[in-house]
Amino acid sequence: MTLLASYALAFVGLNAAPYYEDNGAAEFIEFRYRWTWAAVIGGLVSMFSVPGVFALRALWLWWRCRNAQATDRPPRERA
Repeated sequence: MTLLASYALAFVGLNAAPYYEDNGAAEFIEFRYRWTWAAVIGGLVSMFSVPGVFALRALWLWWRCRNAQATDRPPRERA
């Protein structure tokens, strides 16, 4: 899902502003080349987003496991 979202966001971003700066002059990106640009930009974005999603998932699982261990103990006896 993260890879698909990276590529989709890159393509939408390129369609929103299909220009890039080339030596100070705005150059238009033709539609047939936007797929290639989106693949390159999406690949660069996914290098950070995919490990980030895995890290957040690992943190969430660690937190959930830690809290589950705290509640698995037998109840304390009352004095």
